[in-house]
Amino acid sequence: MKQPEKVTTGMQPDSAEEEQMVEKAFQNVLSAYLASNHRKKVEIIERAYRFAKVKIPEKVDEAVEKRREERLEKAFEKKEEEGKPDGGSEPS
Repeated sequence: MKQPEKVTTGMQPDSAEEEQMVEKAFQNVLSAYLASNHRKKVEIIERAYRFAKVKIPEKVDEAVEKRREERLEKAFEKKEEEGKPDGGSEPS
């Protein structure tokens, strides 16, 4: 008999719990695939899973860092404009 899923109270699961949930879901996908009438090419699915586990977090980290840099540049530009005596307009 299948065990009921763990119920959370709106709190974010910790990293180990999340990893375990992802791994369990992946194993369920593999099991369902193997039970189907498909060609049983699990290597492709496993490679995609490993790729996603490595590359997606890297891309998220890069995006967060890029956004942080953009916000800092914007704040710096705003600060420079506020410091100009003529209200921030460039002389012609």
